[in-house]
Amino acid sequence: MALGGLGVDLFFVLSGFLITTLLVQEAKKTERVSLPRFWARRALRRLMPAYWLYAGFITFSIYVMHWGWMKPEYGGWTPAGFVASIWLYFINYLPMGGLWEHQELVVHFWTLAIEEQFYFLWPILFFFVFPATADRVGGLGAGAGDPGPRYPARPESSPHSGSTREAWES
Repeated sequence: MALGGLGVDLFFVLSGFLITTLLVQEAKKTERVSLPRFWARRALRRLMPAYWLYAGFITFSIYVMHWGWMKPEYGGWTPAGFVASIWLYFINYLPMGGLWEHQELVVHFWTLAIEEQFYFLWPILFFFVFPATADRVGGLGAGAGDPGPRYPARPESSPHSGSTREAWES
């Protein structure tokens, strides 16, 4: 595997870990996760304001300055679809080259599009795929110090009511 591909894979793994950790921390802290607040916090932090500024520059360059040639259609894509894909984070489905003369200026947007799709979909899937985690408040991947699921205390007459060592020896 090329080092570039390894770097992209590492980026996605770390992003997934970060997103999951943030969801679990919020669930532990507030006993719930507000998806609109989660998405708003992610959107208004470091990356997105710069992304939106750059996307605005690209949109302005295409529609106002008419910078470079633009084909009316390429591979089923139109200029309007191209610009929409930048703003709505689905540019990763766009065939590269051939639509706009300066399309290389947005070639890196595919990773950001996948990242944003993951930020949107993973919190929803997280609570549908792991519904017990939402009820338990953060048992999945919460960290090494997490005791795991919270079960009701066992009755004193249980053979496993003592220490772990006592239960092992019985």
